Amino acid sequence: MRTFIFLDTNNWIYLSNGFNVLSNNHDELHFKIFDIITKRVEDGSLVILVNDIVIDEWRRNKEIAEKQLKLLENKYKSYANNIKAIKNFVGSGKKKFKKVQKALKDKYDKKVKQYREHVDKVEDFLLNKTVKIEVSDQVKVEASNLALEKKAPFIGDKKNSMADALILLSAIEHIYENEKSEFPFLDEGDEPQFLLPKSCFVSSNSGDFSAPDNKENIHPDLEPYLSKTKTEFHYSLGKLINSLENEFLTIEEIEEIEHFDDRIHCPQCQYEYYPSVDFSDYFDIIDPNKAYYDKNQIRISFPDTDDVEIPDDMTSQSIRIRTAECNYCGTSFFECPCGELIPVEWSDRFECPGGCGTIYNVSTDAYRGEGINSFEVEIVKVEHCEMCGEEVESVNESGLCPDCAEIEERNVNG
Repeated sequence: MRTFIFLDTNNWIYLSNGFNVLSNNHDELHFKIFDIITKRVEDGSLVILVNDIVIDEWRRNKEIAEKQLKLLENKYKSYANNIKAIKNFVGSGKKKFKKVQKALKDKYDKKVKQYREHVDKVEDFLLNKTVKIEVSDQVKVEASNLALEKKAPFIGDKKNSMADALILLSAIEHIYENEKSEFPFLDEGDEPQFLLPKSCFVSSNSGDFSAPDNKENIHPDLEPYLSKTKTEFHYSLGKLINSLENEFLTIEEIEEIEHFDDRIHCPQCQYEYYPSVDFSDYFDIIDPNKAYYDKNQIRISFPDTDDVEIPDDMTSQSIRIRTAECNYCGTSFFECPCGELIPVEWSDRFECPGGCGTIYNVSTDAYRGEGINSFEVEIVKVEHCEMCGEEVESVNESGLCPDCAEIEERNVNG
């Protein structure tokens, strides 16, 4: 029994371009998924539907392959320079460092080879092992109507919703018009009935395709289209593969695929074809402007006074932020608690461009003209003069800015 599968653009990008070549786990999962799909297409159990939109998307991604490899090369050079600097500083055990340098070079060469081979495999798969379908004028009209009526998938913030809408609608039209067969056991005079093959649409873009109350269900705006061909909707490519392959992936691998769309488009390079910004885990930094309750401070208790419960967020001056990096242009970012993604540049003190008023000081470390290697973020304490009320960089023990302190001193001295 054949199963027809069609994927949104993000899932195709996930399968095709190997964008996160720096992450071992992601690479292994990325190639693992593609290999099993290739095998099932070859044995006839899967049929992958594509159209010119998917092919064009691949060609655009293929064009950036060399730039992706350049980013990998820059990372390799950075690590190699760090090893060399440590070796020169330590001045001993140079043989051990040579082993580390060789291991690094071998790993780099392996990743480059793996990436180049995968590019060729995906191109061959797309051009020779998929079923090419047309995007009819009727499909274009239906997609345009959905856009005009502001229905799914034109309800999120993705830039290529039209491309995904055309992929979905053209696949459904193809299955209904070309893959259905008339039910053979009908009495004379009965209305024709049709048998439809199993088909699945996969999109991890919950903002555009999933129901508002459950990401695992198709959006109500699109449910009539899928009902026409009894097409299943799958939020996760991993879960679909597991349903076909009997627990082919681990739970952790499925979760990794589901979080693929957590990435965002880089606001610096504005590369629109795939979300390229990877985030770190959250970590704590001190906000000196945050009011908090010091549990260690001694306080006098008064009789007949109830203890006041202190909220958890008032017991510390720590706040949570995370850093990020674009896999395409290499720009480093950090995310302000207000949600603003701030590029790390060479300026030191600046105010959050998101308008929350937070003042940051960022110190950076560069490496051989390749850009920012590492950086540290701290929040600047905002001071206000007790006399003039102006925001200033520093105040004296009396809470006065330098100008007001000078005026106060003149008044005191008569």
